[in-house]
Amino acid sequence: MSYDHWQSDRGWSNRYAPRLLTFRRRARLSVVDCAISAGLDPQVYLRLEAGTEPLTASNAARLATVFNLPVSQFFDPD
Repeated sequence: MSYDHWQSDRGWSNRYAPRLLTFRRRARLSVVDCAISAGLDPQVYLRLEAGTEPLTASNAARLATVFNLPVSQFFDPD
């Protein structure tokens, strides 16, 4: 499956978006603290958590560092 196809698949964003919220809560970070730690605008982070902003590879890598998780955790099935 191509990256462009994954980007346009709403189901795909619905799989990673709830995980972002879970990971952020486990890390006990506010939206602002999480966004700043990842070098993201807080509004962009909120859209990622809502599933309305595509999760790019670079943003996934930044957030994985903040959450101290492998990037695959955003995408792998449970």
